Amino acid sequence: AETPGSRHHGGGECNPCAWYWKPQGCLRGKECGYCHLCPEGEVKLRKKAKLAAMR
Repeated sequence: AETPGSRHHGGGECNPCAWYWKPQGCLRGKECGYCHLCPEGEVKLRKKAKLAAMR
């Protein structure tokens, strides 16, 4: 589901939606400002990478 937040997905500059892969899903749907094209677990991977980069 393409969203305004998934415009930069191909370049890796998008921000994954933290709600899209949850059981209840993202309530904003197609209006969400975050990327719905990222695979499941991407939020966690990016969070880990960010913490590692800050060390």
